[in-house]
Amino acid sequence: MKKKCAICDGLDKEFNLCEIHLKAYENLNVGYEDWVKALNNELSMNEYLNKILNLQDTGNAIREVATYLLENNTSLTQNE
Repeated sequence: MKKKCAICDGLDKEFNLCEIHLKAYENLNVGYEDWVKALNNELSMNEYLNKILNLQDTGNAIREVATYLLENNTSLTQNE
């Protein structure tokens, strides 16, 4: 039986996320690397996620993944 996305009812693809939330997660990680470089390594993942959530132009999928990560105080793990 296929597992469901940790955030929505979509079918699980990888890291317990559907295709849309997996792409958002990947984009968050790439963005975090860029922000860390720009801020000379002085930004935690939680600080980054909170900043992303406060940006007006943050998309829904990114917002949902960031909120999920913060609320669950977790990083995602690949399916077994």
